[in-house]
Amino acid sequence: MSIHLIVRKINDKLEQLVNNVSYIDLVDENGNITIHYDETFPTISQGFKVTAKRKRLRRLKDIAGYNVAKSIVSQTDIETLDIPHSLQSLVSMFLDTHSGDYRTI
Repeated sequence: MSIHLIVRKINDKLEQLVNNVSYIDLVDENGNITIHYDETFPTISQGFKVTAKRKRLRRLKDIAGYNVAKSIVSQTDIETLDIPHSLQSLVSMFLDTHSGDYRTI
């Protein structure tokens, strides 16, 4: 996916937010992105700086690990599925866990 398409999608999502001022501050030569997000409510005003590092997948095993990680929800899935032990750390690297392991067995 091109960096221009990524930036356009991020801007579209930022425009949907309410009670805030947010903008993409920087996109460097490697595609790393810095976003500033300031929100204001009657009782609180706070600001955030979010950075996203673009990682390019060049090896077949990285691409495979990334694709498996997109299909699972948690670290528990990695341990319970029949993923070879030697590849579990690779899949774990690409796993997107926001704030915890929500599914239990």
